Amino acid sequence: MIAERVCQGSMKQLRDQVILDFKYVNRRYRGIYANNTLLQLICQEGFYDMLVFLMDEKNHSVLDDQVLDIVGRNERDRTSLHLCFTPPSLTYNGQKYGIDSDTGLPNCQRPDGIEVQQDWIKPGGPRMREKCVAHVCIMLVVCYLSCIPYIFISL
Repeated sequence: MIAERVCQGSMKQLRDQVILDFKYVNRRYRGIYANNTLLQLICQEGFYDMLVFLMDEKNHSVLDDQVLDIVGRNERDRTSLHLCFTPPSLTYNGQKYGIDSDTGLPNCQRPDGIEVQQDWIKPGGPRMREKCVAHVCIMLVVCYLSCIPYIFISL
């Protein structure tokens, strides 16, 4: 499943989704994923490199006219920005694999089929989460000021 592999840090899965199937980028994942989009799941886990890749328009197919919903809310009424502040114990990896007692970060496990280290990103710590917050905030301001085609339905 796409959501599970992205939550486990599969950069390969995210690249495939963005490059090959960007039209489904705003799809909502139900159940344990709380109706989150990929953007929201990435922010929740603190995957800064994935966030930058997903938000970079150069990585989106020119054939797709889909825009990334950066202000959408999940079933708990939380946006991507809210989810950047998720405590490690409440993340997908924290709940599935527990928390490392030395670092306080979620434990994680490399997804099946990931052979190259660059295709796997570990959950972010406080510094990566701060960078996620900054990046989402900058994108919100840029979208607001320049009126680029990001969805502002929820506002």
